[in-house]
Amino acid sequence: MIQLLRRGPTVRPARRTRGVSLWLEDLEGRAHPSGLDTPPPPPFEPTVGQGSSLSPNPDASDFKNQAPLIDGLSALECESGVFLVTGRVLDEHPDGLMVWFGGVPSATGYYAITDSNGNFSVYIWLRTDGTDVGNLAASVTDDGGLSDEDYVYVNPTP
Repeated sequence: MIQLLRRGPTVRPARRTRGVSLWLEDLEGRAHPSGLDTPPPPPFEPTVGQGSSLSPNPDASDFKNQAPLIDGLSALECESGVFLVTGRVLDEHPDGLMVWFGGVPSATGYYAITDSNGNFSVYIWLRTDGTDVGNLAASVTDDGGLSDEDYVYVNPTP
C-alpha cells in the first residue's frame, strides 16, 4: 500500500515560446513587372478614312444605301412536311428586317425577323400531297426601300 501513496514525477512548466509578430512590408522596394509603368494601348476603333472612302467629316451625302442580299438560304426537312428555313441578310443595318416567304402555296404568309447579325430561321409547314413542290421564295426589303429575293427548291415527303 505504501506504493499507492507515492508521489508522481514532477511536472515542469512548459517553456515559453516566442509569440507571433505581425508587421507590414514596404512594397515600393520590390521590383515591379515590366509593362505596368506605361498605360495600355487604346482599343482599336476604326475611324472614318481607315479602309473606307468616306471623308473625315461625314454627312448624310457620304452614305449610300445598298440593296440587301439574302445569303445562304436553305430549307431542311426536319420531318414529313416540316422545313427549317435559315439564311442571312447582308445589309448596312440587318437587325429587325422581316423576311417574307412565298413561292409554294403553303409558305405564303410566313415570315422571319433577322437578328443583329442578319441571321433568320423559321419552321414552315408544307403540304405533302404534291401541291407544295417547287421553289420556296424569300424576300426582304430594307429600311431604305431596296429589296432582294432568293429561292430554294423544296419537295415535301409524305
